[in-house]
Amino acid sequence: ENELAIEDAQKAQEAVAGAISTLEKFYKDASDAAAALLQKSSAPAEVADAPETWSQAGFTGTGQDDQAPGAAIITVLEDCSADFAKMEADTKAQEATDAEEFDTDMNDAKKEKAKLESEVEIKDEETNRLMEKISGWTESFKSADRAKALLTKDN
Repeated sequence: ENELAIEDAQKAQEAVAGAISTLEKFYKDASDAAAALLQKSSAPAEVADAPETWSQAGFTGTGQDDQAPGAAIITVLEDCSADFAKMEADTKAQEATDAEEFDTDMNDAKKEKAKLESEVEIKDEETNRLMEKISGWTESFKSADRAKALLTKDN
């Protein structure tokens, strides 16, 4: 899951970088074309009567606060790219932390398993020792019962 997130973030960063490059080229070319067009023009066009819309407050520009053309969208794209880079870095850091925690947990589990296996071995040895004791006692009781039977029979 983390690998997919990292891959997506990298692809997104590449796509945003391509979009920024394309937009910068577009705005540079458009600016150059506009400058060339203005240089060819000799004088502003004369209009008999100014249209009504010229005197109305309405659209006043691109809202870029005197920035170069396209600067606002390029800033937004750069912010997006920074967000994707942060997401990639955060995901990689989380992956490293998760891997470290996993390794620690696995080592702890191996130690616990070894301890439990040792306990099982000790318990098995104790069980075998007790079974031998029981077997010995059983034989002793059988011998005692036979001896008692023989003694009782003789009396």
